[in-house]
Amino acid sequence: MSLKLLTFSILFMTGASLSAAELLLKPFALTYAVLDNGKEIGEAKVELKKLKNERFSYSSTSVGTAGLAALLGGKITEKSELEWTGIELRPVSFTYEQHFALRTRKQNGSFDWAANTATGSNKDKRWSQSLKGRTINRQLVDLFVAQSVASGEAQIQFDVLDRGDIRHWRFKVDGPEELITRAGTFSTIRVLRIRESEDGRETRMWFAPSLGNIPVRVSHTEKDGRGLSLDLKVKPKG
Repeated sequence: MSLKLLTFSILFMTGASLSAAELLLKPFALTYAVLDNGKEIGEAKVELKKLKNERFSYSSTSVGTAGLAALLGGKITEKSELEWTGIELRPVSFTYEQHFALRTRKQNGSFDWAANTATGSNKDKRWSQSLKGRTINRQLVDLFVAQSVASGEAQIQFDVLDRGDIRHWRFKVDGPEELITRAGTFSTIRVLRIRESEDGRETRMWFAPSLGNIPVRVSHTEKDGRGLSLDLKVKPKG
């Protein structure tokens, strides 16, 4: 299975005594259960750290703990660096590594906002892309969706850079839902990804305002009906 589907980012909104960047991002460390059709087969850990000069480091690690994912030593690590410009949050660079058995796949990229370009490599192949609008790397999708939800946006869209290609992603707020997770029951805001083709795939995210709009669950349904999801295991403190 693709463990990349199982790594997601988190957004915290906090009090008025913090700097501009800290109002959007508060350091955290969280743990999620990785589920395949409801059966726990792995664990995902995410961490956000504040760096110097209004920069942040976001990292995520997903490890297979049961079934085929564990047997093959499945592991994915991702890391992104972001910056707060005083007006907006934007990505600076990212790395990605996927390990299965004896196979390893790597990709990386960096953003040059002065030149409106992004460059990097995927499987040792170099790529370059022009940036024409609001563009983020794939690891940061839920972070920016959460930010948009917290701002009251009902229709959300941006360009997503992945493996050297840029695609336009759209989301919509799909309504409130009382959701039971491993970490407890939460009143959430449900968000649905809007896809251009109706091929049976579906991606949903549930954000909990009481926890600072972090996603307490993210689920993806494949064409064949297989369900992959992340479920918050422990309620964060504070």
